Amino acid sequence: DLFRAQWQASDQIKQVLGLILQSSQFKTSWGTKMKRPTHAAISALRGLVADFTPLPDNTGSWTTSEEFIYRLQGCGNRLFYWPAPDGYPDTQEVWSSSSALGMTLKMLPRLLEMRQINGDSNSAFLADVQAQTLAAFPNTADRSALNIINYWCDRLLGMRPAQTHGVALDFLRQEAAATTPLGLGTDEWHLSPANQLSQHYTKSRLRTAIGLILCSPDFLRR
Repeated sequence: DLFRAQWQASDQIKQVLGLILQSSQFKTSWGTKMKRPTHAAISALRGLVADFTPLPDNTGSWTTSEEFIYRLQGCGNRLFYWPAPDGYPDTQEVWSSSSALGMTLKMLPRLLEMRQINGDSNSAFLADVQAQTLAAFPNTADRSALNIINYWCDRLLGMRPAQTHGVALDFLRQEAAATTPLGLGTDEWHLSPANQLSQHYTKSRLRTAIGLILCSPDFLRR
């Protein structure tokens, strides 16, 4: 009898789920909701394969964990700070306001610049996107702006939306052709030849190009 009751309940659940999945409301709802800042930050860290575990501040210094929590608070979504028992709002209108969205768009690219030891330029990045990109394209001839942006769009978005893809691609390639291999090993002005913008600050430019993808409407939709 217990087994029969469980089977009937399971069958009823399937029927309800079928009605939901076949409803016009479900079919037209994709992209109408927006990630909360915390959701956006965590999904960015996961997509970037960041090595980061927030820790309590026991040092008295401005730690990476403190900066992370501070930036979430600036977005209006600091962890466990919603006073009411219903949790933070789950509507796009709340998180698309100029203040919340503006701070979110400042936070996401900052994740690419944060280091394990805050303020220490010799410390490792939370997300070493340069190393990940080089590993994805071991053959230097394959390290074109087109291949790199394709790779990061696929990882972070699961698709290559034309506008987001085009903006990130143009920023990364500068005056080089989209299929021209790029050097990704410098974080300074390339002195010779000095007029080739594609050779300047390549590591920083890679991080910024990925940051543009994170700041896109495509990444913030859910």
